Amino acid sequence: MGLYEGGLFKVSRKLDGKGRLQLPGDFREAVGFALDEEVEIAAVMLKDSKKAALMITRKEGNTK
Repeated sequence: MGLYEGGLFKVSRKLDGKGRLQLPGDFREAVGFALDEEVEIAAVMLKDSKKAALMITRKEGNTK
């Protein structure tokens, strides 16, 4: 078991050549993020695999 409780689902994407990534709408909707919701993005290391990952979470205090 890694740093998280297992994945809900995942998608594979390529960055756009400028290092940007767009998440598909159904991915965003599945976890309940609004289109204009403020989020925090953190670089983390997954415990068991030693892989770097990006973690996107709701900004603290956000009630959307």
